[in-house]
Amino acid sequence: MQELVRWWEAVHYTALRRRCAEAGMHNLAAKQATSLLRYIGAVPADKAFYEAGEQHALSATLAQATRYQYVLFLHTSLTVQEFSRLHEVLICLSQ
Repeated sequence: MQELVRWWEAVHYTALRRRCAEAGMHNLAAKQATSLLRYIGAVPADKAFYEAGEQHALSATLAQATRYQYVLFLHTSLTVQEFSRLHEVLICLSQ
């Protein structure tokens, strides 16, 4: 049941990100794209990071992010071990 909820949330955030982007609400779309990084597995890692980078590039939140984060989002190709470590770091930073 938890796996089904996880997939449903990933679909929800994906749809919400797309709707926000289409409506020109790039700040919200960037936040949704970043939230999707929690759902790697349901969403391919390379696609999730690329879309997060694209949305942050379009939003005003890019000024809040460091250049390193932007480059990381757009140009990340990760192995499973690298991603698991990065995921732990992102969780620590978000708290």
